Amino acid sequence: MYLFSISPSQALAFLPFFLSLPIGLCADDGPDLETSTSNGPTSDTSAGIGVQFNTDDILFRRGSGDCHEQSTFASQKKIVARRGPGQSWTLTADTQKDADVLDAEYIIDGRVVKIGSGDAGKAAAAIATDLAAWDSSTKKNRNSFNIDQSTCNRWTITTPDAGKDFEDIHWSPSVTAPLPLEAISDLFAKNTANQAHALLPEVKGRGMRCHVSRWMISVTKDFFQSSPNGISSTVAKDDVLGFFSLLISYAKAARSFNVDESPKMSTTIIPRTDFTTIFAQVKGAVPGDLYDLVKVLACYKNNGTNVVYVVNTYLEIAKLTCTSSIDTAYCGGTVQAPVTGTKMDKQSFNFNSSSDCQPQSLRVSDWIRGIQGGTVPDGLTTLDKLMDSSVGGLGTASENLHGTSTRAVPLFEFRNLQNAKSGDFESRVKAYEQAVIAYHNAHSNVHRQLVKRADAKYSRIKRAGSNAKACARKTSATITSAPVTSTPTSTPAPSCKLQKADPDSGIKGPFCVCESSTFPILSSNLATATGPDASCAYSTMPGRTAVVKITTTSLGPATTNMAICQVCTPQGVNQDSCTTIPNCAPEKAAVTVQAGTKPVHVGTLTGTALYSTVSSALESLCPTVSQTTSMTKCSETDTVSIEKIPYVDQDTLEHGKLDITVKASEYNVTSLRDAMIHSAALTAQHSATGKNCYDANYQSYSYKKRSILDWIRESTGLKAARDKPLLQSEKINICNAGDFAGVQYFSKFWRTAAQPGATDYLDANLAFEKSGGDFACDFLTDLMDALVIVAPEFAEENVVLGENIKAICDGSE
Repeated sequence: MYLFSISPSQALAFLPFFLSLPIGLCADDGPDLETSTSNGPTSDTSAGIGVQFNTDDILFRRGSGDCHEQSTFASQKKIVARRGPGQSWTLTADTQKDADVLDAEYIIDGRVVKIGSGDAGKAAAAIATDLAAWDSSTKKNRNSFNIDQSTCNRWTITTPDAGKDFEDIHWSPSVTAPLPLEAISDLFAKNTANQAHALLPEVKGRGMRCHVSRWMISVTKDFFQSSPNGISSTVAKDDVLGFFSLLISYAKAARSFNVDESPKMSTTIIPRTDFTTIFAQVKGAVPGDLYDLVKVLACYKNNGTNVVYVVNTYLEIAKLTCTSSIDTAYCGGTVQAPVTGTKMDKQSFNFNSSSDCQPQSLRVSDWIRGIQGGTVPDGLTTLDKLMDSSVGGLGTASENLHGTSTRAVPLFEFRNLQNAKSGDFESRVKAYEQAVIAYHNAHSNVHRQLVKRADAKYSRIKRAGSNAKACARKTSATITSAPVTSTPTSTPAPSCKLQKADPDSGIKGPFCVCESSTFPILSSNLATATGPDASCAYSTMPGRTAVVKITTTSLGPATTNMAICQVCTPQGVNQDSCTTIPNCAPEKAAVTVQAGTKPVHVGTLTGTALYSTVSSALESLCPTVSQTTSMTKCSETDTVSIEKIPYVDQDTLEHGKLDITVKASEYNVTSLRDAMIHSAALTAQHSATGKNCYDANYQSYSYKKRSILDWIRESTGLKAARDKPLLQSEKINICNAGDFAGVQYFSKFWRTAAQPGATDYLDANLAFEKSGGDFACDFLTDLMDALVIVAPEFAEENVVLGENIKAICDGSE
């Protein structure tokens, strides 16, 4: 274990990092910012590829004095020590969570490296050579250097210490390249099926990826079973499925983001071209209201996958189709006739900025309507300029497919890829490039012509990133609701009637009858209109742009909810109109659960037996709360020992002792003490599974059973006739658990406390007299599911957890 044997005051420095990470870490789930201009576009719009290798194992700090936060941020993506300028790669600096610390990042320049030229692999090899020649340690002969254009020069290396082999440093890669939407659809399907691919995160233990990958929704033809907006499952093409896989994944992942977080952390595939430009590629195949369509598609979730083989001119593609079911969090009904709910109407992206900036908010409905209305940049791209400038950060940029194709496609960044060492750089980059080329070859035909934008004022937008800095860097931006564009028409509205469901007549679900034609009912958000036919209030016949006039009626006075920092006015269909209160910190509690990575032998004590053992031990060490004048603590001197734990020592089965102790703790409510004990015991239980269990062989002696004659001979003084002992091999399945289970509860007021930090915590330790071996963190998937059940136990005084419980296994890759 590398980090978690620390006091709560020490843990405070790492708190923003803990709280920003999702359960089930990916390779590069950190608060890094992305404003590089070196990942595109090529000047001639030919297909390029950019690759970044980032590591926090090499850290830079100003040689003397502090460096202001803005100055540190200005040093981001600038060349370090003149390494690589003028070539197809450079060594640059990237920001860290600390204001005056930078880390190392090698960048292969996607503006000059063309797909298929072989230059990407050569650049990766050159980077590996440069790293070997560069003594990146604190003991280098000249541990002082400049960063181009930095106002804080000179810088020194503070990590790693001398002796750290550069070949052992782990780097987090990301790739930026142009891909058609059909390829994006295939990648989402492969992600859902947990199939290995160079542009997706590593498939780890139990055949699954990290948790962020499981937020990604693969929109398939099954999502169109009800023919929303007149699009049937047979009509929906792969490019449409790819676009909606992106859109629905981001829409459902909308939440509050802290400083140094970004919506990009919601998925591993980031559109670097803005959503409005991407939508233009499929707009002709998406009739009707885009937001109404999104609400229907949000009704579905992925269940599993089927494989269908499609013969292509270039290769045979194993095309995945994901089965689906109703997502009851968003809708009711059936997969054939979903009934949309109101959750999506209330969903929004919120940026909880630092104290010197006002919080910003963007409703999903406004964002999507702005996309259809042609707003450039789209609302989410504008919001992300306050945080990261990653999502849509390259504006309207596109590049042509590799080869002779003139088909222009959007650019995407692929994150959370498997960590790499320098010896892997060249082979990894070649694999990334070949994966991109395979998709280009498979979809080189122009499926749909790119719709050219008539407004020339956007024609000069280049892929150079935004000049807007994050709000925390003392700059500002304004987020406004995306406008809804209506198309005037002199054509009178059609006469439409609602046909209700009538099972006795064979009518399974409701639909609209417009001038003898049938169409799907419109979204339930039209219920603010009056009359039984409100859900069929088409302003034009479907197939043309329908404009529905909606009247919003206030149902009561505005109410202030300081707990969520909003003022809301009730309106029809539960669609409250809410505005964010400036300079208000949401009162949401938070919990982190940490698992150590040093293996501790628990033998055959696993499953519910290990859970019961750990929880009983902690209950005996941690008294219930009997007073309120001070915080209650567990005994930090007593030890609960569990005897007769089997282990194998030099081919012999032995038995040892497992010790359970509490190194630090503090709590003021018995229910929180119980919840923390529950979480710590679950952490121990789930760590002793999967790759942390193994078969051990040992030798034992067996004897022939003694017969009645042998007993008679002994009783008469004769020597018993016994065979010599036989040596035989035995096998036993034994497990290791994590040596540490730490639980921290942050009350709803922790952000504004004099010393912000965990208000209640419990650090449990496990130790065994003999231990060792490897330790894997792939148990986090099951632990995350188990902790979902524990989350309500932390709801002290009806305070809801801000983002449920977060689990971290330190040292995992």
